[in-house]
Amino acid sequence: VSCAVTHGVEVVASAVYTPEFLPMGLSFVYSIRIQLLSPEDNGFVPQADRGFESCQLRERHWRIRNDSTGGTDRVDGPGVIGYYPLLREGGHRADMEDEEGEDVTGEFSYQSCTGPGNDSFHGTLTFVRGSLKAPMGDFDVTVAPFALNRSPPFLF
Repeated sequence: VSCAVTHGVEVVASAVYTPEFLPMGLSFVYSIRIQLLSPEDNGFVPQADRGFESCQLRERHWRIRNDSTGGTDRVDGPGVIGYYPLLREGGHRADMEDEEGEDVTGEFSYQSCTGPGNDSFHGTLTFVRGSLKAPMGDFDVTVAPFALNRSPPFLF
């Protein structure tokens, strides 16, 4: 599990090994949770200091490392799995490219998969201050490295 806070935006990431997906060319399912922290959260940055009331995801930039080859795959693209979440303190709106989502409380989360032979995953998420319809400048949010571990510690 990894956690990073940038400009008051928190990203928590983790992965689980899924050998049953190997026949499909996949071996890890990962989860990314994103939120704009509220005053009661550790790492909260007041609106006056961060410079925005809301922010919206524009792009993702993943770096997936294979330690055995020393190679790093780059995955860059718009949004995440078709979504462009708009974050506000205490909640979000899960917008799609041509469709505005509903305002809900809590963090935005999604899950996806990656293939075998990888050992770690990290990157950045590019957000716009405000919204994609009314952007007020970009900033990058860190996604701290998290392990893609085939033998994770396990407690019963």
